[in-house]
Amino acid sequence: MKKALILAVLVVGFLGVAGMAQCGCSQPPVPPPAPNSPTCYTAYWAGEEIHFKLHVPAEYFFTSPTPPTPLITGWRVEMLDGTVVYQDLFPDAAKGAWYEMVWNQRDMSCSPVPAGFYRIVVSTDSAGVYTAMVRIVPLPPCLAPCGFYPRLVSPSCTAPCGTPYIQFLPQERTARISITITVPLNCGSCP
Repeated sequence: MKKALILAVLVVGFLGVAGMAQCGCSQPPVPPPAPNSPTCYTAYWAGEEIHFKLHVPAEYFFTSPTPPTPLITGWRVEMLDGTVVYQDLFPDAAKGAWYEMVWNQRDMSCSPVPAGFYRIVVSTDSAGVYTAMVRIVPLPPCLAPCGFYPRLVSPSCTAPCGTPYIQFLPQERTARISITITVPLNCGSCP
């Protein structure tokens, strides 16, 4: 039984490597950021959903006698110059810190945003405004037909102890497979 399992793992691994080789590229080079770019960011491929939440550590509640629990009143995505690209406000009912927010890398008119750096800003009712940077990297053309998107490496960023911060949530990686079936149909009279 162990031999069959090991053989199955080896076959699947070999097929994965062979499939990637058929796509015509290995790990693609990611262009380095420009010299004046932010040094702390989380990188995503273009078109990938970005899931995040406001993380409020337990130490936050020990910093003053009775700090109020921060509620999220909205969030937005800005370009580095401060131009708002996307915005989601909660004027009627603020959300708790457990609320998961998702940005699909589109602007307010539902158009995909270009590759580059963006600032995610989460506003709260009592704890202030929190920001985090994301970098959108263009997807290399050789990866598009493969449906294989390796994880991007991001520089490590640290949050001050006891301060809420934006936490990016890991996403499941799935492969995209496209299958086309063609059925010829004879139109006309049959003999």
